[in-house]
Amino acid sequence: MVTKSILAVTMAVGGMLAAAALANATAYTFTTIDGPGAFFTTASGINDARQIVGTFRDSTGSIFGFLDTGGSFTIVDVSGGRNTQPFGINNAGQIVGQFEDSTAIHGFLDSGGTFTTLDPPGSLFTVASGINDAGQIVGHFQSGIFSGGGFLYSGGTFTTFSVPGAVNAVGFDSTEPFGINNAGQIVGQFADSTAIHGFLATPVALVAEPSSLALLGVGVIGLGILRRRQRA
Repeated sequence: MVTKSILAVTMAVGGMLAAAALANATAYTFTTIDGPGAFFTTASGINDARQIVGTFRDSTGSIFGFLDTGGSFTIVDVSGGRNTQPFGINNAGQIVGQFEDSTAIHGFLDSGGTFTTLDPPGSLFTVASGINDAGQIVGHFQSGIFSGGGFLYSGGTFTTFSVPGAVNAVGFDSTEPFGINNAGQIVGQFADSTAIHGFLATPVALVAEPSSLALLGVGVIGLGILRRRQRA
């Protein structure tokens, strides 16, 4: 009887602790965000200053980008384009996204109201999705029926890349980066013939190669031998 009572109390306490942990894990204060006169609003990116970017659609069906700074909305709109859609913002307030014109869909960078069009060479469709504090931008593009993939825009130069095996059931390169951190690590998704997967791409420079580690070990051992000889 005593054993059963202890077990019952233990299970009850455990249940209360689990419930408390679950409650703490989901404790948020929610704030509704709506663009001016909007009936459809999406918030896509936020920086450490709580500047928020996103997209809204008004009653006419027109699509606008917005920057929400402390509840004050500023329209983000590429001059000469339409359907501007911001997706990411860094701590410097630089915004990236996509817009349309009469020829194609392009990526863009908004730096304090100055817009730069972002298109990897030969691109017919470009989406800029994420930007870090160094101004490195990631996104995806399409340059042909089956060609395209992910891109990194850094220091004025485009570098394109694809996740190995990222070819979906109809033959498209399906690499789609969405975000990049200050270490240069990139996240996104890709599809193969079986499913859609997430990915993390880490720059090779951040991964110590076995040969480098071996050389470092040899150097440390050699330094130790030299010091012992000097002492002798």
